[in-house]
This record gives sequence, C-alpha cells and structure tokens, in this order.
Amino acid sequence: MVVYVLLTVVTLVALFPLFWTLSTSLTPRELVYQWPPKIWPSSPTLGAYTDIIGQRQFLVSFANSFIVSVGTVVLSLVAGTLAAYRFARSRFPGKNFILFMLIATTMIPGLSNLIPLYVLMRNIGLLNTHLALILIYTASFLPLVVWLMKGFIESIPEELDESAIIDGASRWQVLIRIILPLSGPGLAAAATLTFVAAWNEFLVALTMIQTPDQRTIQPTIQLFVGYYEQTEWTLIAAATLIACVPVVILFLLLQRALIAGLTAGAVKG
Repeated sequence: MVVYVLLTVVTLVALFPLFWTLSTSLTPRELVYQWPPKIWPSSPTLGAYTDIIGQRQFLVSFANSFIVSVGTVVLSLVAGTLAAYRFARSRFPGKNFILFMLIATTMIPGLSNLIPLYVLMRNIGLLNTHLALILIYTASFLPLVVWLMKGFIESIPEELDESAIIDGASRWQVLIRIILPLSGPGLAAAATLTFVAAWNEFLVALTMIQTPDQRTIQPTIQLFVGYYEQTEWTLIAAATLIACVPVVILFLLLQRALIAGLTAGAVKG
C-alpha cells in the first residue's frame, strides 16, 4: 500500500509541471500575472494556440526540427548498426578498448566541445545549416546507438549467421535479411531515444544556427522570452505543449517496441 501511495505522489509531482503549462496556455494574457494564481483559468481560451500556429517562424522552426531529428535518426541508425554488428560478431585486437573509448566520449561535457565545434563548422562552411546539427547530433548520440544495438545483436543467436553464410549469403545479406528484421525493437528503441534527444536539444542549435529560417523549435521558443514588452508566458506555454506533440505521438506508436528493445538489448543470450 505504501508503495502505491509513493508512486501516486511521484506521478502527480512529475505531471504537475505539464498540467501547469497547460493551465497557463489556456489563461487569457491579461490574467496570467494575477495574484494569487489560479490552478485552472475560470475562462479558458485557445488564443495562445491560434497566435502560435499563425506565426510563420514557429511553423518553419517546427519543420526544421523535424528535418534535423529525422536526419539524425537515419544517420545514427545506419552508422550505429553497422558498427554494432561489427563489434557484436567480430573479434579483432583492441575491440574492448575501442568500445571503452567510444563510451568514454559520453562522459565529456557537451559544453566543453561547443567552441571547437563552432570553429570547425565555420571553417568547413556548415554554420547555419541543418547538416551541421545532424553531424554533431549523430556524433553525440552514436555511442548510445552502438551500445544499444550491440547488446541487441548479441542476443540474436550467432548460429543464424553461420547457417546463412553456409548457404552462400554474404555478410551484407546476413545483416540485411536476418539481423535487421530481428532487430526491429532495438532499432525502434534507438530511433526513439535519438529522435527525442535531437528534438529537445537547445544549446548546440542556438549556437550553430543564427539564420531565422534555419532555426529549430527549441531556440525559437526561447525567443518568446522578452520578445514583446513583457514575457508572453501564454505563448511560451502553448508553444511548449505543441512542441511536445511529435515526441508524445512517437512514444505512443513505439512504446511496446521501445520497451522490448531496451530490455532485450540489455540481456545477452
């Protein structure tokens, strides 16, 4: 009984910020600063949502985030799955060391790489481009994809590979026709985690993209702070909830595959 009570309390605490954001987004602008604040507005309005959807910059940024996130997912899955298959099925000198160094890169604070990455992208002419974000995000999320897919591929019996090779299949054919179909949950888990991370990333996008038409959704929402004479909290709340929609839909569609991928990929054999 105590456990259920604690879980209920934790759930309510976790959901309260989302509820408060929804309440703020439905509050008329002239009442958002009222004191004492109301848990729920007496006269809810969708004005903030219509204002946000009517802004071209927000819609463009929404599309930009989708392009960058999907591009990051595709590149990360292709590179990560190839590397994971090599690590899972091959034995070569320095394998464990390379794996250790790959995971060790995730321990480096992202802020420490920001200036070198900015200089690099400026020197190769990729500032203010989506490709810059896709490359940086892929490099950041690749260790997670490799580690997750490696564990999942190792859970697939190696005898399946050997049987296919005996029948004349190449390594590429084994990967495409056997490993990938059996790795659906692992791919779904990796894709979901990568998409969410790329969609929610703020600091790199703010630094690398200065052109409004190339800007992604998170820096665009930040611009509403002080953009008008005072901070428009209703617009920020509405924009935040709209930005959550793709992530929520993705989780609803892939929740079973996500759970299966995270659990199966964590167990070998």
